Amino acid sequence: MADGCDVLVYSLRNLLRSGELAARSAPDAAVRDIRRHIDTFKASVPSLVDLRDVLEHFDDYLEMKGNLQHPPGTPKGQRKSDAAIDRWAGKRRRRAPPGSFSFWAARQNDDDLLVGAGELELRVDQAIEAASKMAAAILAHGPNRLIAEGLARRSAPAAFRTRGGEGPG
Repeated sequence: MADGCDVLVYSLRNLLRSGELAARSAPDAAVRDIRRHIDTFKASVPSLVDLRDVLEHFDDYLEMKGNLQHPPGTPKGQRKSDAAIDRWAGKRRRRAPPGSFSFWAARQNDDDLLVGAGELELRVDQAIEAASKMAAAILAHGPNRLIAEGLARRSAPAAFRTRGGEGPG
């Protein structure tokens, strides 16, 4: 993907996973705040999960067997290239030919950097701003404490528990 934007997509997806882990591990008092920031983040990057899927499984998309090229829930082994669908047909002016998931980057209004694949797009400035706010919310609740309390609740082996917010050891 253009100029390392693939690393940005993977990083944002991993941040979302980290936020979801923090929400699962957080004490009840922190969950609502973390969830609110996760929801705001997801709303600002609605194509993130699909874009990461295209990057990770580019070979499936080139063979017209990607998740987004078939009805939801179609098992991978049952996806046939001649049965691929176009989810964006007639919805808006196209950026790419049907079935294409080529990577692209563009500027909009001389300010906004967009990156994407096929019809999927991610607004970089908006994504970074929302990611920063979500990360700050997680850090405000103390990530080591969240993880320690979550692990303790799940009766994790002592070697994986942390004490006083510090790492093992």
